[in-house]
Amino acid sequence: VNIYQGTLRLAAGDNTLRPGNWMVLNGGNLDLNGNAQWVYGAVQDAGASTLGNTASIFGGAGSTLALAS
Repeated sequence: VNIYQGTLRLAAGDNTLRPGNWMVLNGGNLDLNGNAQWVYGAVQDAGASTLGNTASIFGGAGSTLALAS
């Protein structure tokens, strides 16, 4: 999944996104919304313009982001 701006809120329980894929964070927010999500790794796209962008991951109690790499 690629996140460039805005907020992506997970709302379908644990592993809302297909588990084990790469996550590209170039800005915007990932809201785990109390869920757990397993991803292979998190990277930033070298070709993206990220000037002034900040990527953040949050989600409150019970939220877990697991990285394989």
